[in-house]
Amino acid sequence: MKPYVLFKAGDKDYRLRINLSSAIELEDKLNCAVVDGLNRLGEVRILAKYFYAASKTLNDDIKAENDALDIIDEYTMQGGLIEDLYEVMLEVMECSGYIRKEAVEASKKFKAQLMEKQADLLS
Repeated sequence: MKPYVLFKAGDKDYRLRINLSSAIELEDKLNCAVVDGLNRLGEVRILAKYFYAASKTLNDDIKAENDALDIIDEYTMQGGLIEDLYEVMLEVMECSGYIRKEAVEASKKFKAQLMEKQADLLS
């Protein structure tokens, strides 16, 4: 298992991992278990909280949640999609030891099936 997920925004790489103290803080903010909160990653404010929890541990320049929001903004200005951050967070949760690799793979497979159906509907 890799120790962190490498995430690129602009010209900078960030190491993402949710350690135990960040997970506890996240649970307090979400008022639910860190794994249960994954069901709400479609909400941008929840996704941002996960991203901040993952980025603050291994990156010295991330001091506040707004720093993490700036990284997300930089990512989207470079053509990245908020939708893709969902998968990044699943990978972070897997490498941090909160979910199994099979759960990440199942989620990716499900997303691919949805995209295929959407393409069929649009054609």
